[in-house]
Amino acid sequence: HLLEGVTLDFPSDATDRRSVAELVAALAEELGDDGVLRLAGHSLGGVSVTTLALWLGEQLARVPAMDIYSFAGPTAGNASFAAWSDARIARSPHTLRSYRNPLDFACSSWNAAAMKSTADAYIAAGKTMMPEWCEDAFLEMIARLDYTRLCGHVEVPSAFNRLPTMPLQGAWQHICAYPYAFLDQA
Repeated sequence: HLLEGVTLDFPSDATDRRSVAELVAALAEELGDDGVLRLAGHSLGGVSVTTLALWLGEQLARVPAMDIYSFAGPTAGNASFAAWSDARIARSPHTLRSYRNPLDFACSSWNAAAMKSTADAYIAAGKTMMPEWCEDAFLEMIARLDYTRLCGHVEVPSAFNRLPTMPLQGAWQHICAYPYAFLDQA
């Protein structure tokens, strides 16, 4: 079980230690039938909130409707896991929005087609990645894993900025591009 034994410690009362499932069950009771629990995460947190929502659906008898916001998260599993997850989400009252910047390597990791597309964009912009033989070996390795994105995918508009090196550009695309994309749309 993914989160079995995980507890949350609330600073206001150090004696209140509940598992994640117990906490969400209590929240579901407080929210009632019309309440919505919102989960959000960035990067590893982005993939974690999606997986947490699926896990809670398996663990609890009563799960509140959830709005799940994943920013810059890589994919959580292979094509079979993605199909199972998509079916679970489709049958639930949950909504999933998985925001992905096509120039963000973190979202592309473990998905060969997405990684190749991101790498090609950097190369076309003159941003040196890695030696071609190394890139080919990496893409071949992750292609065998068959990792696939879940439903709810939303592409964030992005563009290269003036940062001169690939590591700086990559960091900016992973961290800063998301707020900028949403501020531009406001």
